[in-house]
Amino acid sequence: MSDTTAEREYMVATQIQARGIRDPHVLRAMEIYKERLIAYSLGNFATYGRFSLGGPLGIGAVLEVVLDAEGRFHTGRILPTRQVGEGVPEKDPDGTAIRYIRMLSEADFPETGVIVDAQGNIAPRPLTTAQGE
Repeated sequence: MSDTTAEREYMVATQIQARGIRDPHVLRAMEIYKERLIAYSLGNFATYGRFSLGGPLGIGAVLEVVLDAEGRFHTGRILPTRQVGEGVPEKDPDGTAIRYIRMLSEADFPETGVIVDAQGNIAPRPLTTAQGE
């Protein structure tokens, strides 16, 4: 098993399953882990017909990121979406996804969660002394 596979399995077990996350169809937090961005879920982008799109189920995001050649995170931006009608995506002028991801990242990852500004720009949280050691 490669180091990457082992790290992913560890992340899934400790960060996703341990938190009881079972529904990948809603927005989740984002964090920086070993200089790499982890977006746990961007919600639903497009569905069809019979799906419930009420509340968080109708909110999604497109993530635009700049990575270096080794996959390290440099900059990023959340482009908020919502589904209308029978699941057609459109730009969300209210920026609901930006607020959700900001709140979830702060709550779930107080030390490693991304910082999200009002326009959806994302940045790593500054390292604390304990993190830098």
